[in-house]
Amino acid sequence: MLRESLFSFSLSLLKQATGSSELGQVICSVKDDSMLWVQVRDDIRATDACGWDRKKLAKAYTLKAPADSAQRDSQIADHVSQAVVGDVPADTGVHALLHELLDATHIAQISSATVNGLACALAGKEACGRLFTESLWSEQADSHIECCLRLRDILQSWRKEKTQQPQMIVLPHQGMLLTGQSEQDVRDVLQSTLDTLTDAYIREGVSTRKSSAPQPDTVTTDDLNLQLRQCFSPDQFRAWCIDGAFTPAVGPVTDYHTAAHGAYPYQGPLTPDGMEAYLNERGHLPRILVAGKFIIATGAEETDAVRAMELARDSALIVQLTQAFGGPRYQDQADHPAIAEEDLPAPSAG
Repeated sequence: MLRESLFSFSLSLLKQATGSSELGQVICSVKDDSMLWVQVRDDIRATDACGWDRKKLAKAYTLKAPADSAQRDSQIADHVSQAVVGDVPADTGVHALLHELLDATHIAQISSATVNGLACALAGKEACGRLFTESLWSEQADSHIECCLRLRDILQSWRKEKTQQPQMIVLPHQGMLLTGQSEQDVRDVLQSTLDTLTDAYIREGVSTRKSSAPQPDTVTTDDLNLQLRQCFSPDQFRAWCIDGAFTPAVGPVTDYHTAAHGAYPYQGPLTPDGMEAYLNERGHLPRILVAGKFIIATGAEETDAVRAMELARDSALIVQLTQAFGGPRYQDQADHPAIAEEDLPAPSAG
């Protein structure tokens, strides 16, 4: 029964958090005294619910870990994998470890543009303190497991002054954790959060809508297609889509806006030399290109190109919303292994 309730819980929260125009992801969990169930759901897919033995999971925080962070993370990850109940792939382990820290029976990590406009902003922490006085702002970390360990320490300090854990915890570049003792509790906290943030954007004169621009006409499209075929061979990109111009993010703003999805747009002439220069600088070919009044997204297949464009538009909206709180704070790849440049096109130019 507990596991089955998770599916409707995550679906309803995703719809509530993103509406009809935003991308987003929710990571939901429900628990009782012995079991924790976690499900990841975004706008295109949902994982099966994964079950965890809470006693075994909690022991991960008591391990005498090595001083080396990589060895520590590996040891903790191995221990967490042993807490899985059943045959469901344990790709939600780091989320289970994070959610086990919290007392609430219902937990949701919300990542949507409205939320990330705060979580990815330069002055987000200060704004969070003003807008959500009973919230907790977590700290950035070098890995997801390090994030869990830091949050554990922060919560221990919090408990010295508060009688109960916060209902909202902001995770920089990763959204927010919202907690409650029922599905309705979490939905209420989410709605209050969305309303407060929307009001803040409006007060600061920041539009909450994605920008739009005219689509290219047939002649322009044909000309761009010709230029792109000269830039890329079929074994590099076989598909692309073209949209009216918007201002793309110039780096990764969240953990899911990665280099593999176009976090670093190409800006320059659509020529083989331009692509080669980008390749030499980045080590991969561009997924997002700025071509005058138009934006181009590339991919191995059409669905890949469309997804890259959706993510580019989503990150552009996040950057737009961060203007209410001091502008965007981009992730530094050296400090965030989660945004490593993986699954990228083969490094060869035209």
